[in-house]
Amino acid sequence: MDPRQSENSASTIATAQYEGTTKNLERRIAIYTYSTNPQSWFSFLSSNIGAVIGTSPKILDVGAGTGELWNNVSLNSSTDLTLADFSAAMCTKLRALDIHNARIEVVQCDAAKMPFEAESFDILIASHLLHHVESPSACLAEFARVIRPGGYILVSLGSSRVNELIALSHKLGRISLARNYNKITAETAITEVGKYFQDIRQEVYVGDLEVPSPEPVLDYLESLPDGVMNENHRKRAVDMVEKEIVERGNFTVHNSRSLFIATKP
Repeated sequence: MDPRQSENSASTIATAQYEGTTKNLERRIAIYTYSTNPQSWFSFLSSNIGAVIGTSPKILDVGAGTGELWNNVSLNSSTDLTLADFSAAMCTKLRALDIHNARIEVVQCDAAKMPFEAESFDILIASHLLHHVESPSACLAEFARVIRPGGYILVSLGSSRVNELIALSHKLGRISLARNYNKITAETAITEVGKYFQDIRQEVYVGDLEVPSPEPVLDYLESLPDGVMNENHRKRAVDMVEKEIVERGNFTVHNSRSLFIATKP
């Protein structure tokens, strides 16, 4: 086995969260069904991929997760799609995907040390990956290695601003989420991406959430690194969420994400 496959640059928290299960990611994604934006995040990302995809692309999705993105992207029969993730559980899920037309390969590997030849891909996608790794710069350098000159990278990140879900978690004394994030954010990404890529443009997706009941919020909180809440935490969380629902009609979560699109020199 290539030694690049045996190491793991994911943070300790990300490893604990995702290495052996897809459930935490699936529970976390579920709350975004309450988005007020009629265009889903995956549809937004898909439209930007479509703008650069070309006729016979070789695409690499790093940190592909459950592969939900690829249920929203139209691919032709000339597409070679490689889905990479460090998690064995995610890779099992990815191998079960039914994606029409494309030739698909699933590879379990570390994002900073991938088992691919240099200049192998036309497009590389890393959606909400870089805040889960120990060294975003090391991953970006590796991305630059495997993309051909003139090829595209699409990197998405959330804002560093503390939203209502994180604030609620902090009020409950559950703070490990903050330790997992904020090594790179939408506000700092241009500098980091610019070390390896050029012609960077930023597309912003805004999709605030309006959650009508406490249950989806509690489910999201329990998918975080702090894990299952005790009865005291649950009661306090329900009380805080219900108070806002009574006052405003829903529990609002401000949600902004940025997609950075750049080319390799």
